[in-house]
Amino acid sequence: MTSDTERAAQLRREFIFKLVPMLNPDGCVLGNHRTNYARLDLNRQWEMPTKEKSPPIYYLKGLMTNLVNEGKHIFCYTDLHGHS
Repeated sequence: MTSDTERAAQLRREFIFKLVPMLNPDGCVLGNHRTNYARLDLNRQWEMPTKEKSPPIYYLKGLMTNLVNEGKHIFCYTDLHGHS
């Protein structure tokens, strides 16, 4: 995406890339792979996240909702894990 090739330039013209590096840094400090400071598995918080217990998921879903409400189409969402 950051190269000067025509393909990279085309991707930048056609897509908006949103990269979220880590959603549970508070949990990682405690040595947890998938849980936050409240010991909630953030992968299980997507249905009904709250600001108090799972703020990263709450705000990421808000960002995604705002994009859709602005008429932008989310082409791909990828959740990567580095602990396995």
